[in-house]
Amino acid sequence: MNAETVSKPVIVGVDGSEYSSAALRYAGTLAARLGARLEVITCIGMPDYLVVAHLENAEHPLTARLEETASRLVEDALGRAFTGAGPRTST
Repeated sequence: MNAETVSKPVIVGVDGSEYSSAALRYAGTLAARLGARLEVITCIGMPDYLVVAHLENAEHPLTARLEETASRLVEDALGRAFTGAGPRTST
């Protein structure tokens, strides 16, 4: 295995479903075997509000709440998928 392969992360998306928990466990196993970082992502939102926030070049009040909710979804998914320390992750 070359250094380029090891340096790339394993990326997995989660949505709170049992299927995404299974995908997260598999991705964690794969990342551990490759010695790679596990990157966990999720996507939630209210597109109309976020588009307005970005067009006005200002922080919309909902943006911070959506980011907090997304972080909580990822943390919950990690808690369901792994017992103990779990894999090395980046969110």
